[in-house]
Amino acid sequence: MRVLLCAEGVSDFGAREFNSRRLDHDDREGWLQPLIRRTAALADMEFARRRRGELLSLGGVGRRPRLPGHAEKAFIAARIAAREGFDAVMFMADADSPVPSVWRTKHAQILDGFRKAGVRIASLACVPKSMAESWLLADGGAWHALGLPDRVPLPRDPENLWGPKRDPHGDHPKALFARLCTEAGCAPDRGTHNALAERIDLEVLAKACALSYGAFAADLRRGLAVTPPAAND
Repeated sequence: MRVLLCAEGVSDFGAREFNSRRLDHDDREGWLQPLIRRTAALADMEFARRRRGELLSLGGVGRRPRLPGHAEKAFIAARIAAREGFDAVMFMADADSPVPSVWRTKHAQILDGFRKAGVRIASLACVPKSMAESWLLADGGAWHALGLPDRVPLPRDPENLWGPKRDPHGDHPKALFARLCTEAGCAPDRGTHNALAERIDLEVLAKACALSYGAFAADLRRGLAVTPPAAND
């Protein structure tokens, strides 16, 4: 299965990195690829990347009203994936809020963009609440495997974490993630995101992030095939 991943950047879906020993580039995944494979229980998946910031316009669709919020880029992502022969498209965006209504609005916008794109490929939404780091803060066992001491606790309700983004001692998911990385002796980078996604217990994640990971897992496992829009859309 060929999947087009649309996300913010390398911490989410990785990048090709230069290997000085081989004098060539290696493909380094982010946290999305292993979590998709493990959640879907599918090993045979081939991924391509597209930054959300690159989804600016789409030729050949005629004049149409711009869709609100993430719906516009989800529409473009789905059309590109179908045009380029992918079997599925996944659009990832953080909710950037612990408020359930904010999560529901962004999730619904993405699904609406898919629906209006009218493509006959699997179209999947991934919207962590409140941020991707919230999902990666769910399982203490995964962190301990990376070197986090047992005495260091993880949050009980990670998808409801929030706080000032620039406060290194606060409860913002990125701030807490960075502090735990320091305790574990690892860097808060793509490699650590990937290592946690490879190790995280999916049942623990499903309980800790029931709203947002629950929706992601349900959509992914059933393939969420989106049908073309009705004629009056």
